[in-house]
Amino acid sequence: MSQPLSPACFHLEHGPAIDEVAFLDWLSPPPETAPPLAGGELGIPALEHEHRRFKQLLGALRHSLARGEPQKISTAIEALERFAAHHFATEERLLEAVYYPFLERHREDHQRLHNCLLELRQHHAKGSETLPMRVEQLAQGLDRHLRHEDRQCAPYLRHFAKRPWLARMCQALLRRPETAARER
Repeated sequence: MSQPLSPACFHLEHGPAIDEVAFLDWLSPPPETAPPLAGGELGIPALEHEHRRFKQLLGALRHSLARGEPQKISTAIEALERFAAHHFATEERLLEAVYYPFLERHREDHQRLHNCLLELRQHHAKGSETLPMRVEQLAQGLDRHLRHEDRQCAPYLRHFAKRPWLARMCQALLRRPETAARER
């Protein structure tokens, strides 16, 4: 049995103590004085940071592709696959914890994006001339996901961030080994 959760930090069996304030800040919406949300902004700083990272990795892949650098293309695809697996698993665990009603659809969209990444790797391995087209399909799919699917779930996560008891429960879920990223 794990130790009780303290109000100041979480002492979990499977990981270091985590500062509650930092966790709540991770999900906190911007101050009321912030401009209205636009584009891919969700009002959740950590998710927005991860989405920017996705775009950076995709930019690195496009750059390597434009320069015709096969090894760098492989490295960029692998980095995207690893980052996507981590991000998707984390996001899905959070959505499970807040009982997001459209979780299954969200998971299916993650799976579609993951499959696009697998196809990229296969096309690159074959030396396919359609690789640039596949990269653009992935970019469009990711953009659609960020603008629609993630934007739709953001209010649920922001609502959850205002409830410290639920935040503590979700934080514990994120640290439990049995909720680790599922194999794709």
